[in-house]
Amino acid sequence: MEDPLRTPGHPDQKYWVNRGAFRLPMHLFLHFVIIMVLKGLLIACANYLLRVNAGECGGPKLNPVYEDEKSTDGEKLQLHAEIQRLTELLHNITTDSRCQLCPKTWHRYKGHCYFISAGLEEDRKWVESVEYCAEHNASLAVFQHEAEMEFILSLLSRFEEMPFLWLGLTDAQVEGVWAWQDGTLLQNHRFIKVQWDSEHRDCADLRGDGSVFASDCMSYSPWLCKKPMVPPEF
Repeated sequence: MEDPLRTPGHPDQKYWVNRGAFRLPMHLFLHFVIIMVLKGLLIACANYLLRVNAGECGGPKLNPVYEDEKSTDGEKLQLHAEIQRLTELLHNITTDSRCQLCPKTWHRYKGHCYFISAGLEEDRKWVESVEYCAEHNASLAVFQHEAEMEFILSLLSRFEEMPFLWLGLTDAQVEGVWAWQDGTLLQNHRFIKVQWDSEHRDCADLRGDGSVFASDCMSYSPWLCKKPMVPPEF
């Protein structure tokens, strides 16, 4: 594996950060409603138990005879059992992997899922990163808006040491004409400017301070995948 140069100011030098309306489909909306209803039932049951313990059931006062006390104890046990059942059901629903809009270790933002390979996968060359993303029904990240890039930078700030990330941006087709993998020309995105562009640097990487550099596509680096959120089929 190649080691990037560490000469200060060199474009291949690792950059370190020193600090630690999309609408859901109807079945997911119904899923959400069910969860809210279950939560409401749990709260209602809990409130009822508190009122029973305080002797205020909302109806006639409990008759303190033995039969009534036995009946009340039985109701408490039934309510406790029902609360436990509903709690387990709610837990199973909310932790079911089929309910997740993004795979585990991926990050969700405005209708898309993002994967940062740093710390999870070995560094790869640019084309190898493209292949990895494709294997996961994604592509190297293509930024549509400045806010999207700011979101990724907020994720990078959580890393103690963060090298650059490969993006889906290259000028391999026409030297000096940078284009995203979806065919969009970089010139349409004024919030990004590729630095250190030269003939042998045809792939772009994102640095921790938000700058984008032209780099040798044969260098090894982490990468950033992106794909639309696709609700799983039940």
